[in-house]
Amino acid sequence: MLLASVASEGLWAQDAPAAATPLGAVAGVVRDAAGAPVREARVAIEALARQVRTGADGAFTIAGLPAGSYEISVRRLGFVEARAMIPIIADSTLNIGIALVEAPQQLGRVVVEASVLNQVTGTVLDERDQPVPGVVVDVLGLDMKAMTQEDGRFLLLDLRPGNYLLQFRKPGYRVGQYGLRMVAEIEREITTRLRPLGDSRFTPELAEIVARESDHRQGMRGALAVIVGRDQLERWGAQPLDLALQGTSAAVVLRDVNRACVLLNGWEPATVENAGGGFMSASTSRGPTSIPGGGGARGRTSASEIAPTASGGWLGFFRANEVELVEIYPVGSETSRTFCGRFPPSSGCSCPPEPSGIVLWLRN
Repeated sequence: MLLASVASEGLWAQDAPAAATPLGAVAGVVRDAAGAPVREARVAIEALARQVRTGADGAFTIAGLPAGSYEISVRRLGFVEARAMIPIIADSTLNIGIALVEAPQQLGRVVVEASVLNQVTGTVLDERDQPVPGVVVDVLGLDMKAMTQEDGRFLLLDLRPGNYLLQFRKPGYRVGQYGLRMVAEIEREITTRLRPLGDSRFTPELAEIVARESDHRQGMRGALAVIVGRDQLERWGAQPLDLALQGTSAAVVLRDVNRACVLLNGWEPATVENAGGGFMSASTSRGPTSIPGGGGARGRTSASEIAPTASGGWLGFFRANEVELVEIYPVGSETSRTFCGRFPPSSGCSCPPEPSGIVLWLRN
């Protein structure tokens, strides 16, 4: 990459409100090695959740940036990604020139491919639809995080194709979750809302622990494990979850899951004596365990009250639109030992995990 600072000029100084924080901007042109403009290149400052595309003339502008030093990245399919640190100065525009090198000219270098040219941009709001800054956004199963800016926006780059669970955490708020599916060369735009913590048992401290366990578990999952996200479930609406899963990538795997241990939201254990039959609490010797959000609009229901449904078993108690993501681990495919570690010795869910394991991440 060739990155050259050309000039810095005054910006909005005479128009900015007296109380406003002075902001800066960066502008420039992206060209290839021959000097021709590169259109549709993605220019991003990930730390500020900002991204734009170059026009037909290769030009771009990103305005409204707080003063500081930031990494800027430039990506285009078939080129080597370019990155550099740039200084943003208040009330000024930094002009830069960027040269992208085409793939054949840089053997041995990582080339931007369609499988990684993916992104998720989103906004986190509160119950009054106001932006929530300072929210940690975790991609469970990956060492990837972001933080929302003052406008509640965040940006995640290079999410390879697959199903993911995003977790949103900030002190004073309940932990939020969002399941999504990424395919090659796609841009996703999402909005989620956080509610005040109240008396929720799922505290930010517990969420940190669960996030680490989920990262470890999903990062070490075996080839037989299946993760089903909202993209596969949403078309089933309020249908029982067992029926919905038969229409997803989990259908074949579920045929071999006759007995399973279940975690709700990655931390609350329950056991299923028979996937086609009853559902009972992992802590029956200590009384029923409450399932947060398990009843959706039907209210909070204890695990001991859940009975088999006409649709064929305990999964039928849940509805597809109540679930963000489902992790299914047939015997031998969960090697992190984080799953079975959540169960008491009396549950029958042993380490290494036996029998199969299922994690239900509920929307409420």
